[in-house]
Amino acid sequence: MNEIKKLPPAALFALSDYLAALAADARAVARAKDRRAERRALLARKAAIADAARAVERYAAHMSLERAIETVALETCLPLETVAFSVSKAQRKRAIRDRFARDRRIVALARAGLTNTEIAAKVNLHPGTVGRIVRAGLDGGRGA
Repeated sequence: MNEIKKLPPAALFALSDYLAALAADARAVARAKDRRAERRALLARKAAIADAARAVERYAAHMSLERAIETVALETCLPLETVAFSVSKAQRKRAIRDRFARDRRIVALARAGLTNTEIAAKVNLHPGTVGRIVRAGLDGGRGA
């Protein structure tokens, strides 16, 4: 402590500025480390939720969907609502993917020369629905 008292005031101010900058850098490094840890935790949670949705699909073949969700929630220690939401999200994605595949098939059948009524009979839809899908697909819309 006595050595510090012997330093000139300018050196003390420089030392003070240096220590303040060092402390600010340390806080910035700690914040960056915290953000990286939070990001890793978020990615791990997303992966666990996706795995839970796949696990529910496997279990659902042998038991009711509700029971499968409960089982996976217990196994993964995820909240029941989180598992149920991930399953419904996966089901929505699958439904959209299936619908786009169906629409592409309908447009391909129309390009092959089948009528809307013939296509409707093949895919179990109303001819008006087939017509709408064909128009959207031939115009370069979502069905193409």
